[in-house]
Amino acid sequence: MNCSTDIKTQEEVVYCHICDRELDLINAAISQDQVDSIYICFGTIKQKIFVYGKYSRGLYGAPALSGQYTKAECESKACEKDITDFLEGRNETEYSRLIDCHRGKMECSILTAELVEKRKQALLDGRHANHFPDYTRKRKYFCRHDAEEMNFTCTCGKELIQLNSDRYRELMGMEDTEFMETYLPALLNLK
Repeated sequence: MNCSTDIKTQEEVVYCHICDRELDLINAAISQDQVDSIYICFGTIKQKIFVYGKYSRGLYGAPALSGQYTKAECESKACEKDITDFLEGRNETEYSRLIDCHRGKMECSILTAELVEKRKQALLDGRHANHFPDYTRKRKYFCRHDAEEMNFTCTCGKELIQLNSDRYRELMGMEDTEFMETYLPALLNLK
């Protein structure tokens, strides 16, 4: 096996928000025993989508770029140059992107590092406290025991969702714009 010191993997260690017990994400994913299950606050999921989502509408919308490319332009990756030029023209740095390209018609949402910081700052400032009443930089996870004791409701009043459950997969599988339209429409409509 060829290992490189340049490649480092970081396993996320999570702790119960109440008892501070270390929670095993891998075991929770494969165990059939309910005692091993881990729960996350729905408010935490909303915060994550708000900050890192690739939705393109409203005050916090990610910049969108579209273009039509010939087969030769596609082969030469002309869209990459257009995306780079677009970001340079805005003096912004790419954080991540979502590209949909079909037969040379490209639609691209580009999440920039500057926009991620703007969204985080809005949460830190409390500008949207009515949507995120208990904002915290840490994701709020809960062990089965504490989630049950709290009647599967977070201290902020939001539901606790079991990781790897159908509900969790449904929420995490939603397209970001659809999630925002469903759960945070007022933020999506800010101008």
